[in-house]
Amino acid sequence: MRTCRGFTLIELLVAMTLSLIIVLAVTQVFRLVGDSVLAGRAVVEMSSQLRTAADQLQRDLSGITVPVRPWAAPDTGSGYFMYYEGPFWDLGLGPAAADAAPTPRIRPWFGESSMGDIDDVLMFTSCTSDAPFVGQVMASLDLSNPGKVRLYIDPANPTHRETIESRVAEVVWFTRFNDRNGNGQPDTGEVTLHRRAFLVLPNLDLTDSTIQALSPLQFHSAFDISVRTTMTSANTWARLPNSLEDLALRENRIAHDVSGSYPLLNTPNRQFPSLFWRGLLAPQGAVPTPGLDNQWGVAGVDDDGNGTIDDVSEAGHFGSDDLMRPIDLAAPPWPPSLVSREVYAESYGSDVVLTNLAAFDVRAYDPTVPIYQAVPGSDPVLPGDPGYGDAMTGSPTPLGNGGYVDLFYRRYVGGGSSVFSDPPLPRSGMQLYLPVFWGQQQFPAVYDTWSLDYERNGIDEDGLLGLDTTGLVDQGTNGIDDDGVHGVDDPGERETSPPYPVPLRGIQVRLRIVDRDTRQVRQMTVTSDFTPE
Repeated sequence: MRTCRGFTLIELLVAMTLSLIIVLAVTQVFRLVGDSVLAGRAVVEMSSQLRTAADQLQRDLSGITVPVRPWAAPDTGSGYFMYYEGPFWDLGLGPAAADAAPTPRIRPWFGESSMGDIDDVLMFTSCTSDAPFVGQVMASLDLSNPGKVRLYIDPANPTHRETIESRVAEVVWFTRFNDRNGNGQPDTGEVTLHRRAFLVLPNLDLTDSTIQALSPLQFHSAFDISVRTTMTSANTWARLPNSLEDLALRENRIAHDVSGSYPLLNTPNRQFPSLFWRGLLAPQGAVPTPGLDNQWGVAGVDDDGNGTIDDVSEAGHFGSDDLMRPIDLAAPPWPPSLVSREVYAESYGSDVVLTNLAAFDVRAYDPTVPIYQAVPGSDPVLPGDPGYGDAMTGSPTPLGNGGYVDLFYRRYVGGGSSVFSDPPLPRSGMQLYLPVFWGQQQFPAVYDTWSLDYERNGIDEDGLLGLDTTGLVDQGTNGIDDDGVHGVDDPGERETSPPYPVPLRGIQVRLRIVDRDTRQVRQMTVTSDFTPE
């Protein structure tokens, strides 16, 4: 009689162990393959996003309407170019602390290593030769007079939208920061890059009383039109469409109005940014609302540096945690009772260019900045690069001169002087505005093509700045040799000055994004040459 043997307990355990090892190995292979596919897909998507953003920025820059050099004459109708360098730079974010003398360099507190310079702004007028700029207005169009198209808000349909086009626009590239985790620092996924095109259409008729009654924030949130405010009588202002000639003056540009209830506004100023500048750059179709802490800015922080904590002028200011809501959910004038805190700014509006932004770093070409090596045999470094401050110790011999730098880079690295190393000149008035970010006063800078009209406008600018006590007005264009040197109306007699009175040969813009799932970082650089041919 035959006996059939089964598997012993030990054999079963061995077989199960071997099976589990095989399953684990197969699982690991699938995981590695899945991670590789996910990483590859992330690279493709990020590269596509960066390429699209870079192409759009390059097209905008290639259409700049003005020679990028100071003292543009308004009557030439050439528009403007302005680059605002925020107080932070590409090596890190956060409160800064100065080293002890004799090397007073400023070093940042380093946060997440992928995050860089995210508070720069580009503003300029651009003309397109192919597809026109397209925008929207929350109004109806009256085309009965083709030479003067009238915009009006229909009481029966106040949220009606129309599409408008123009070959010329005031283009703005800027960032927004929503502090979702409440730690006061920009982290992955909290910064977005935005682009808005405000169409230049001087033939528009904006005299409709309902349109005139909108606040600056409401108007710019719903109308993609470049406008200015002009005093029509004492303490009364009218909103008018801009031409390129109007935009040569700083006070006529987007984001340069001061806060106040329209149409009773304070006099617009030339300083940038004004207290309300981030609010006026709100994404199209959104208005600022309080953040999750029910405050207009970061609770307990004076974002705009005006001495009042969490006031309305901080709406949308860089560093705030303000959220957004679509204005289509309510009819004008969008009362506060309809405020919603559920929709983030970057989730609505066609002007969002990049999400998960890690850097939007604009730099100007400085032909005189010295180039050093951190250590012999290493790559050359410029201000803002790791090791530049250490390479400047002692009396090093520069490898050469010329490179892209942040405006006023001496605020974070000491040493010699170059074209763009120092703060804006006092006669520009740009040194008056010193904002407070993260509880500390910071020092931004701005390059502007300026306007010669400030030398013949009948205003004593240098007297207002406390730089001249003679009481003379427009002495740079009055036909008199006021200072007794270099002849009549020489440049030394001018009341104002561009922040940097030198031509700008070019800029470089670094776009950097990070994938939140794979933690991969990709960067693309856009360069624009402004040297006349």
